[in-house]
Amino acid sequence: LSLPDVNGNEPHLIVFTHSSAEISCIFLVAAACTITAYGPKLLFRQGKEEDSALELEAPAEGWVNWPRVADTWMTCLAMTSAWCVFFGSRWMIAVSGVVGQDETLLA
Repeated sequence: LSLPDVNGNEPHLIVFTHSSAEISCIFLVAAACTITAYGPKLLFRQGKEEDSALELEAPAEGWVNWPRVADTWMTCLAMTSAWCVFFGSRWMIAVSGVVGQDETLLA
């Protein structure tokens, strides 16, 4: 197993040899992150058009501002989902042979 470097680049041979199981797994992680991030918000929406989590009031001493924590987690999960879709799509295109062996076209 070889992981991408800090710039997200993988060794040439690894990009073109991901299995369909690996590609499916990364898309499943993206779906799970999306459902986890947005599912509760959609299920428990109370008909408000304005998002109550955007309140900027500081919580009382010793209390946690849970709506703000929830927004932070939702943002993290959404970014994780976006990166998973990006790399999953990149791997799928590379394995399909559409770009041949030219890694430049995958950037």
